[in-house]
Amino acid sequence: MSLYELTYCSIASNNLKQKDILKILAKSKEHNKKNNITGCLLYHNHEFLQIIEGEEDHILKVFEKIQQDKRHDQIILLEQGKKTNRLFENWNMTYYDLNSKEHEDVNKQLFIDNLINFSQLSLKNSNGVNLFWRLARQLLLT
Repeated sequence: MSLYELTYCSIASNNLKQKDILKILAKSKEHNKKNNITGCLLYHNHEFLQIIEGEEDHILKVFEKIQQDKRHDQIILLEQGKKTNRLFENWNMTYYDLNSKEHEDVNKQLFIDNLINFSQLSLKNSNGVNLFWRLARQLLLT
């Protein structure tokens, strides 16, 4: 098995609703677990940023589906390639809605701070990981 990672960003389509995101998450969690795909998905201010890692064939099929998904606009492949080890081994899909009015500003800031701290621990892992975290920090801090 060849370990592979892919990083992309996209803009959410204008008609994307919270319920659509929850559907994406439910389907992705099931698919990722079954296919041993791990990674991190961020959604903030109508922008998606994702890094996925797993077997090359599975990763490329997932990205092909994303490219055909009408809920994404302006999809940009940022980085892809082989890697030697997983960074997100225990993350098949995690979600925290930073746009939600239900969360206090303190909780949002704590989440952002923790994610940024985690990102600094994983630097120098691969070009794709470094790019993902640099863009994640920009996205979260805007």
